[in-house]
Amino acid sequence: MGILGAGTKEELLVQLRQHEAEFLAVDPNTPNKLAFEIIATVAQPNPGNDGTYLLYTGDEWIGEYVDFATANDMIVILDLQIGHNSIENEINRVRHWLALPNVHVALDPEFATKANDIPRPDRVPGTLIGEISGYQVQTAVDMLAQIVAENNIPNKVLIVHQFEEEMIYEKHVITLKPGVDIVVDMDGFGSPPHKIEGYELYVTDELIQYGGIKLFFHQDDPMMDPATLLTLNPHPVLVIYQ
Repeated sequence: MGILGAGTKEELLVQLRQHEAEFLAVDPNTPNKLAFEIIATVAQPNPGNDGTYLLYTGDEWIGEYVDFATANDMIVILDLQIGHNSIENEINRVRHWLALPNVHVALDPEFATKANDIPRPDRVPGTLIGEISGYQVQTAVDMLAQIVAENNIPNKVLIVHQFEEEMIYEKHVITLKPGVDIVVDMDGFGSPPHKIEGYELYVTDELIQYGGIKLFFHQDDPMMDPATLLTLNPHPVLVIYQ
């Protein structure tokens, strides 16, 4: 995520394998799976013809990365920025990709700015921090569980990014369902103590199922290393480099 397009897919794969080697050097017993996280629906400053403040990346571009990932035993995470659309509509937009066993979903509450399902033209994605409710997350869980059952495929991973308390409210209503693995990803950049504090608040203290963390090449000072990440409780099962 974030560096896709900065180099070729082949160059990115080499970089990913270097990071994988760093983790294996610290923990050789935990298997790793490499991934590309693609922003499938990108938040926009204007509402567009449909009023969603979104632009779909497009099947042709997504397909390039899915084909490459499949050929290299990787997974693909489709990041949905939501805007003024509903989570149901956003998942249905990429539902044909989710029928594939190696394609998963991330929700990005930062850019979900349709408050309480009421269109608010003053709430433009990118000008404020958005939010989603636990009920909206549960909608995604239910839909992914249905897709898994319909297509007889392995579990889907549902990632929800968070770096402020209000970004996921009513988190307590989210319930686990067969076929779906839920990861709350501690997003946001900063120093290691700041990021560890966020992880403890949004993952450890409010654990739903699994934890993840995002690392920033240029904004984190310094960027946390695998040895430090594996001291977190619970250990993050997802590490995103941006």
